Amino acid sequence: MTLAQGSWPTYTDAALDSVRRERREVERECRAFQRFRQRIQTVDTQTPQFERSVVGVDQNLTSEEKSIRDTIEPWYHDTVMAVDHYGDVYGDSFEESLSAEFGVDVLVLISEATTFSPFIKQRLLEAAQQCIDNRRVFLKTLQWLNSLRSKTRNLQLRRFERR
Repeated sequence: MTLAQGSWPTYTDAALDSVRRERREVERECRAFQRFRQRIQTVDTQTPQFERSVVGVDQNLTSEEKSIRDTIEPWYHDTVMAVDHYGDVYGDSFEESLSAEFGVDVLVLISEATTFSPFIKQRLLEAAQQCIDNRRVFLKTLQWLNSLRSKTRNLQLRRFERR
């Protein structure tokens, strides 16, 4: 057996191990987004109260008003950002993660809103579901790649038997 013949299975096995590891990570992320989505589903919504604004008057949140982000951020940290590989793989902040996963528009929306409206709830549910769906599609690809493991073993056995 030459060095090339001996190294081929080693590289292949390493690649397949990477696929298996990636698959486990994506499965964990999928479950984390499902848990986050479940928390959002439990929230009761309120119709926002619109007040007439005065042009030129600063209308920042008062100390009693909290943005929706104050509720969402800990939930996101406790679910999505709590997966064991998060820091090693992503290592980003809440803002970076939410923007990448849900879009900057959702980050702005939850940062500025003080009422958990039906629109905000629906937007968060849809964004979380899209993250789940995207990962499920990716999982199918990873599962197919993982199936190559048994095919590779069969090839290795055939090569060995021919000798």
